[in-house]
Amino acid sequence: MNEIKIKLTNTFYFLPVLILVLSIFFVISSPKVFADAPDASQVYAVSKDRKIVPLPTTTSSGVPTGYYIITNTGKVLTFGNAVFYGDLTQISNIPNDNVVGMVVTQNDLGYYILTEDGGVYTFGNAKFMGSVYNISNAPVKNAVSLKLTPDDNGYYVLTTDGGVYTFGDAKFQGSMYNMTQAPNKVPVDISVTNSNGGYYIETEDGGIYTFGNAKFMGSVYNIPNAPVKNALDITQTPDDNGYYVQTTDGGVYTFGNAKFYGSVYNDNAPDKTVTDIAVTPNGNGYYDLTSDGGVYTFGNASFQGSDYGTESESSLSVKGYVQLPYNSTTSTGTVEGEIQNHSDSAMTNISFTVTGAFGTKTVTPYLTTLKPDETTPFIFSYTGTDSPTLTFTVSGTATTNTPTNPISVSNVNVTSSSTEITVTATITNNSSSTVNVCNPTVLFFGSDNSVVSMLQATAGSSTLAPSAQTTVTATLTGSYVSEVSTSDDNSVKVYVLSTTSSSC
Repeated sequence: MNEIKIKLTNTFYFLPVLILVLSIFFVISSPKVFADAPDASQVYAVSKDRKIVPLPTTTSSGVPTGYYIITNTGKVLTFGNAVFYGDLTQISNIPNDNVVGMVVTQNDLGYYILTEDGGVYTFGNAKFMGSVYNISNAPVKNAVSLKLTPDDNGYYVLTTDGGVYTFGDAKFQGSMYNMTQAPNKVPVDISVTNSNGGYYIETEDGGIYTFGNAKFMGSVYNIPNAPVKNALDITQTPDDNGYYVQTTDGGVYTFGNAKFYGSVYNDNAPDKTVTDIAVTPNGNGYYDLTSDGGVYTFGNASFQGSDYGTESESSLSVKGYVQLPYNSTTSTGTVEGEIQNHSDSAMTNISFTVTGAFGTKTVTPYLTTLKPDETTPFIFSYTGTDSPTLTFTVSGTATTNTPTNPISVSNVNVTSSSTEITVTATITNNSSSTVNVCNPTVLFFGSDNSVVSMLQATAGSSTLAPSAQTTVTATLTGSYVSEVSTSDDNSVKVYVLSTTSSSC
């Protein structure tokens, strides 16, 4: 899939709706664009996988009684004594379900989930105290880390531009937002001192910056022989006199009184790409979580199970969907949406099951192989009871084979008046074979990024010779025009399908 993006607002998601009958589709959509900010994709590549969160409660010997693993799509898995209080998969059409953080309340009775767009979701006894998502004048809303204050009455949120946002009794002590001397201003984690008097900010290059009463005790950035300096997490010891730093290659670096108990880097692990480290409550051990779902324990960390081998499920999700009006006469409903591949590798054999009041259906999306971050539309109909609540389970397997992209899309233009909105785009055949242009479709979105309407577009030519171009056009009229956010380029997404067979 070829994806071309144009500037829109800071919060971005979409619920594509498309009738699918062909072989390859291409998308024009809109990205998050940040003024005077680092490339958010650098942080997203680090934070978009599973996280592990031990329970604060321990046995008499200080061993945690369980832990949570949360996938990048918001699915919460429980191990040991961890209790499930809900997750993002139970919430329909949230603005952005790319999870970047999770923390557990001190009494184990709830937890917070942080999404990439700055959204904070609370479960159990976790208390919502605000979010960056709801701050209209925040320069950048892309979040990378959330940490609680020691008494659970506040939290800190770190954003990709180095901004620190405080909620509840969290105390602002400074940020990297205006720090010009930092070699690398791409932050990946924040860690709060146990007195709530300061915090550490860690950057992708292994740099550590201290604020308030946080004490600098060294950094991976200053270790000349470190094999990989790409940092993931920083966690201090219980007495604030040391801290641990995790790097992406499985290395664990200790500073101050933090004790080294081993690392995945030195272990015979099938996958040494670490996505998270979590220190036990008494500081005498830690967990490493790898991208294949493996859990590795060191010191007094106790193994209670893992998500090993289920990368396909956590790497794929239903990004959004819309249900068309239920037809009570024929007792039929139709659902349209898209699946996204969140992983760093291509995924194939993609399918999903959907469960509702009508029962359970197995659905194959239009594309069954997706490159990293690509999406595929889907459509299915059901017969039976109206089902406003749906549960999706998506699966697939990693692959090194990816599809080629014969068509590119460019020059998207949106013009509007009080009565109509017209969208045009140029498509080019980049292959050496003639292709048929099939079912070009335009999606229109409202100010909350929900789907307003879908239109079949008209192509200037139904076939394209090698290197040839044509224009696709769609015009929206009627009552839906007023619902489209025309001040925002996120209001439009164009799909174009093609095939090299004799006809569409």
